[in-house]
Amino acid sequence: MSAVATTAAFVRRDWRIALSYRASYGLEIVATVFVLAMMFYIAPIVDTTKLSTESTAGGYFGFATVGFALLRMVQTGISTFANRMREEQMTGTLEALMAAPAPPSLVVLASGTYSMLRAVVAGIVTIVAAVLVFGLRFDLNPGSLAVALVTLVACVVMFAALGVAVAAFTIVFKQTTAAIGLVSASLAILGGVYFPLSVLPEPLQSIGEALPFTWGVDLLRDALLGSDPDLRLLAVLVGFAAVSIPLALVLFSQALRHARRRGTLGHY
Repeated sequence: MSAVATTAAFVRRDWRIALSYRASYGLEIVATVFVLAMMFYIAPIVDTTKLSTESTAGGYFGFATVGFALLRMVQTGISTFANRMREEQMTGTLEALMAAPAPPSLVVLASGTYSMLRAVVAGIVTIVAAVLVFGLRFDLNPGSLAVALVTLVACVVMFAALGVAVAAFTIVFKQTTAAIGLVSASLAILGGVYFPLSVLPEPLQSIGEALPFTWGVDLLRDALLGSDPDLRLLAVLVGFAAVSIPLALVLFSQALRHARRRGTLGHY
């Protein structure tokens, strides 16, 4: 079976499962609107001079909306691959799945494809809701739109790689829920999602500036909110994303080999 056919089979399976819980789509949209409303009503009391970009369309609301949309995607990337592997462990089907004709690296990527696509759609819906419901306006041109698209693709690849790496730890250590929560919270703080890094203590600023997630947030904000994106940073982000997937798959293969050698692949 080809890689496309295998991925399509996983997407169809997850799509059919999701259709049996249709209320979750509506609840997700309502929750998104509530979060946007919170940021919208907080925006007037925020000192926008402390934002990292000076001529920013949308003020604090635009600043936080873009960060929140990207955070939703990375949270899905971190959790979905690990959750899939954990579910297979709990149901006793992981060994059979890893013994399938498809390579394990393809299986783990395909297992989270639907969730990643849904996360991208959720992020786009967040932006659309901010525009239609709360009147957010973006400062766009063909060049900035292209930068935003490339940044989004690079971020999705990077988030998937991070998720595969977490899945590798799940194969070995089983319980990684607490670690996933810690990583998500850390990225929200150190990635400048809801506030600029300049308000953090110096050591935390340096850590935040070194995170690829922060690069993606900054580039997407610059592209959508009227600042000049740093094309050199974009090139670094794309390069990092291209390298991250192979490294994550190698890590997953090593974790799988370790679990098989110890006989704990199917343990939970």
